[in-house]
Amino acid sequence: TLGKQQYAAVAQEAKEITGQAYFIMARLEKLMEADMAAFNELMSAYRLPKGNEAEKSKREAVLQKALQSATNVPLEIAATLLEMLSLIEGLARIGNKMAISDAGVAAYICEGALQAVLLNVDINLKQVTDTSFARQALQKKESISEQARVLREKAVAQVSARMKE
Repeated sequence: TLGKQQYAAVAQEAKEITGQAYFIMARLEKLMEADMAAFNELMSAYRLPKGNEAEKSKREAVLQKALQSATNVPLEIAATLLEMLSLIEGLARIGNKMAISDAGVAAYICEGALQAVLLNVDINLKQVTDTSFARQALQKKESISEQARVLREKAVAQVSARMKE
């Protein structure tokens, strides 16, 4: 799209989308590291001793904290992927028609990655004992999931329509 005369009218918007996408990709790299750290924290909590009541109590407190962290990071990743889906949907409206199918592919991949990371939320929430935290996390997960579905559908519909032009 950028640098093509027939897309000069949308060049600024395409530049902004590109810049935002690079920012989101950098943030996703940091979140991936945070997710690995949260997973390692969770595994460490599982390895804590549980030979007596004091150890069991301490282990459970550390485990619950780690489970919440291992839930929050994937939720943040999913929210960030939702931002990317929004950008993709915008690009599907203005992008170069010769490569517009790439926007559709990106929408499917991005939503798939988002849904995949939300599986970590599901598995961790099964063990969280703080019902208020679990309820809020589940509501956020469901909201993000639905918004992602809608954005993916919009992007793919836009791509399909533009391929028919």
